[in-house]
Order: sequence, then structure tokens, then C-alpha cells
Amino acid sequence: MNAGLYVLPSGREIPVFVERVNGREPDGLKDLRRLRVHTDSGVTTVSSLTTIRQMPPTPAIVHRNGRRETSVFYHLDAAAPESGPARDTLDEKIATAIRSAPRPQGYAVEAVEEEEGVSTVAEFGLWAGLLVLLVLAVAFESLMLPWLVLLAVPLAVIGAAWLLVVTGTPVHLTSGIGVVVVVGLAINPAILIVDRMQHRVRTGWSAGAAALASVRERTRPVLMTAATTIAALWPLTLSTGQENETWPPFATVVIGGILTATLLTLLVIPVCYIFLRRLDQLFGRVGPWLVLGLLGGTFAPLVWLYQTETVTSWLWLFVIFWLVLAGLLTIIVLVFRRPELVEPATSGGPPVLDVRNLKKIYGMPGPIRQAIRAPRDFADRIRREGGTAIRRAFAWRDAMGRFGSYLILTAAPLLLSSQVRSAGWMLVLWMVAAAFFVRFAAEIRRARHPTADDARPGRLETAFRVFLPWGVLAAFIAWMVVLPRLDGEQPRVVLLLPILAGVLILIGQVIRRSAVRQQRGLIGERALAGPFRHPRTWLRRLARRVGGLDLPIEPVLALSEVTFRVERGMVGILGPNGAGKTTLLRQLAGILDPPAASSISAACA
Repeated sequence: MNAGLYVLPSGREIPVFVERVNGREPDGLKDLRRLRVHTDSGVTTVSSLTTIRQMPPTPAIVHRNGRRETSVFYHLDAAAPESGPARDTLDEKIATAIRSAPRPQGYAVEAVEEEEGVSTVAEFGLWAGLLVLLVLAVAFESLMLPWLVLLAVPLAVIGAAWLLVVTGTPVHLTSGIGVVVVVGLAINPAILIVDRMQHRVRTGWSAGAAALASVRERTRPVLMTAATTIAALWPLTLSTGQENETWPPFATVVIGGILTATLLTLLVIPVCYIFLRRLDQLFGRVGPWLVLGLLGGTFAPLVWLYQTETVTSWLWLFVIFWLVLAGLLTIIVLVFRRPELVEPATSGGPPVLDVRNLKKIYGMPGPIRQAIRAPRDFADRIRREGGTAIRRAFAWRDAMGRFGSYLILTAAPLLLSSQVRSAGWMLVLWMVAAAFFVRFAAEIRRARHPTADDARPGRLETAFRVFLPWGVLAAFIAWMVVLPRLDGEQPRVVLLLPILAGVLILIGQVIRRSAVRQQRGLIGERALAGPFRHPRTWLRRLARRVGGLDLPIEPVLALSEVTFRVERGMVGILGPNGAGKTTLLRQLAGILDPPAASSISAACA
């Protein structure tokens, strides 16, 4: 865009042109149309205010640092090497040809260096990773466990990249800074879990039992820490078109990294820990020379492939490294595997098993279910004790105190969605507003029928709950896709986003319907007939856990006050089906944790 003329003190006029950053990219025109600006009526797009056409550039003389300048571009053939010694030689030849090119007097040829932003962030990330590795090595007093903890970093990078793509957030320099921050935040859950597993292993637990118990113990604090961090960073992800536009890429990267690192760490880290413990036991039997042979056998083919330029891509060298390492490890495990005989420790006499007040109740609600069900459980407890609701006259003060909070919670996401730029966040805010509106409708029904014993929603309310998310999705598609096409413009969102949202809504409603039918006794938790019984049973249990957090459950008493003492000999457990024999054995084996008032002790007499 021609911005006018700049007049020097000598009277010389220099034309000034303003060009948007990345304006020459293929998607630059589309991004310019979707650019949001602030007006007196609110936030709107540039395409709604102006008509944008792509025109050939005006012939002009470009000045840079007071000198006339023109750009000369070149590209390499597809057969040119991308990396390796051959690519380094090619780059040197190109630089030599540029320096030796004949040029008239007063002309200069300069090779433009790459931007330093990405390289600087990569350097900072490398130093951050090395410092974290050093601190972890000192804390754990091990050289292997820090690498296990740092496994959370690539998991976080995967989540960061995924969230950038889903939300349509552009990559910025602050995105790289967010990656550096994620390196320090994503390893916190891994540190908690690995430290707890190490503590249990030192006290005599096996690697598998220590991993399972540590995950069950640390899941709640890990999820709470991640939830509070994400909630604090979420306002920074909202793009409003003002001067804080550098923060959405940063916050999006950090949130995506923390989210995936937290969830995948609970699954990947325990499995890798068990694998490392078994490798440690294996290499402890075969000696250090086999470890050196394993490393030499892994790196030797990689060095040969790189030196002969058979494989010059670092990606393929990385893949080959892991394939060769996995193959050699498999051979070592098969050759040097030695079965271990488990024998009871009887040096101090025959073992004695003492069990006191052993009790087990299945189906007890967890902390999340207790928090969700607290108001309903309180009302049910009052009703069981003979209490009844009293119908009173309608009062505006009581109504505003009861319904006003839901009205505010419904209106706030809608108001916030008008200020955001990302279509993904807009859809999320609309869905949140719809969820609060459903709660508002449920409170209205309870206020109209306070003495009703049946708290289940009616047919009209159920249909409203089912079709409201689809109505919101249809309105979103009409606003972001249909209306722009009718105006002759490009859609404001990729169709993949509403399709993905529709799939998630459908899955959520199917899960909820299965949980409700199981709670009402229409279907059982186990699929007893038909094809795919085991996958269907697993899906029903998952639906009951995920979609039935607010549904009442009936706890099952499996064991009640079991007390016995075994000193020597063989002991058998007899009882009919459903008496709790399996539950008793699982508690004795340590698979199930006994309640706080129970005790299980084993010692030598």
C-alpha cells in the first residue's frame, strides 16, 4: 500500500510503501479478509468494511537503509540433497558463486541470512532441556530416570501443535517461548509419579505394583494442578484484535502442552518405568560389556549410513536408530532370559498372616461424584428422614437469587464470544452458554414443582437437552459457513471443525443415554448376548463412569468385618457365589487397597 512520500532534508523524495507481514504468502489474502478490527459498533472483519482485490504491484524502486535494492530468488532442484555433507558442499558452492559474480562499480551482492527468532528459541530450548536434565539427575541420583521424566516433553509438544491447528492460532515467536515454558511445566506430573514409584520400589514393592499404586495416588493432585494452570492461562488465548495479540499463541502452546503431557504422562511414564526396571535387572545379570556392545551395534550402522550418504535425513536416521535398538534389545531379552523362582522368605520360621477387620464396599462415589451429587443427596436424605418441601408464594427476590446466577453464566460466554477471533473458541463458548441455559431450565422446572418426588426430567425437557447442542452447532455453521457463502465470501471456518464438534456431541449423547439406561435398569453393565460382547461391556462401563457422574449409584458390600490368623499349613477359602472370595484374595495380594480401619500383616513366626 502506497503510504506517501518521505522528504529528506536535501529535498529528495523517497516513496514509502506499507506491506503487511507475511502478506505475500498464499493464504495472506484470506487472512487479511478475516482480520478483525475495532469499530464503534464492536469487533468486525475487514471484509465487511472494504472490498479487497488482488492487483499487480506498482513498479517501484525499493530502498533499504538508504540504498536502492532489488531481490533475486533462486530455488534448488528436487534432486538436490536436503542435508548431510553433500548439502553443506552445495551451500558452500552457492555462496562462492554469489561472492564471485561480476558486478559494476557501486553494486553489492548480499546473501540474506535466515531469521534469528526460530534459531534463538531453539537455542534457549536446548539450554532449558540441559538444565532440567542436570537438576533431575542430581535430584534422582540417576542418569536414566531424568530421561524418563523428559519423555513428557515430546508428549507436550504434540499437544501444543495439535491445539494450534485445532484453534487456528498462527505460529508466532511467542509460540517458541511457550515451548520453553512447557519444558518446565510439563515435567512436573512426571516428577511426582516417578518419585512416588521410586519410593515404593525402595520399600520392597515390585515395579508393576509401585507404578499402579503411584498412578492411583497421584492422579488427583496432578489433574488438579493442570486444571488450575489451564484455567489461569485460558483468558490469554482469546484473540480480541487489540495490542495483546502476541499472547494467544503463547497461551495456546502452554495449555495444549500441559493438557496432553498430564493425560499421557499418567499412561506412558508408568509403562516406560516398568520397562526400564526390567532392562536394569537384565543388564545387571549380563554385565556392562553387553551394554557397550548394544550401544556399539546401534550406532555403527548409523555412522556407516551417514558417511556413505546412503541416508542423509536426520528423521530417517532417528527412525533407524530406534528400529535397530529395538531389534537388538529383543534378541538380548530372548537369549539371556532367565526365569526367576519365587520362594517365600522362611529364614525366621513359617510365615504368619494376620488379617483384622477386613471390609470392602464397591461403588463408593469418588470426590468428583460426591461434589456433583451433594445437593441431590442432601435432598434425598431429608426426604428419607420424613422431610417435605413447602410450596410458597412466588417472590422475585428468591427467583433472582436462584435463577440470576444461571442467567449471568449463560450471558457471559455469549458476550465473550463476540470479542474472540478464533472460531474454535467461539463454538466452545456457545456450547458452554447452552449448557448453563439447560441448567437454568432445570431450575425453573424444580421451582414450579418443588414437592415432586420424581426428580427426573420430563419428555419436553429431555428433548430440549438433546436438540439444543445440535441447534447451537447449526447456528454456528450458518453464521460461519452459510452466510459468508451467500455474500460471495469464503467461509470463516474450515468444515472439519463443525464436523468434529458434531462427532463429539453424538458420542457424548450416546454415552449419556447408555449411563441413564443402566441406572434405570433397562440394560445391564455387561453385554450377555450378541456380537462383540467384551467391547460392548467395556464401553458400557466407560459410559457409566463418564456419563453418569450425576446419577445415583447403589454401593455393594462385598466384605464385612473379616478377621482371621494363619500360622502354618494350607488354608482354603470356601463360600457360595457372591460371598466375596475373589475380593478377599485381591486384597490379600495387594491388588485392592484395604480401608483405613483394616490391617493386613505378614511376618515370619
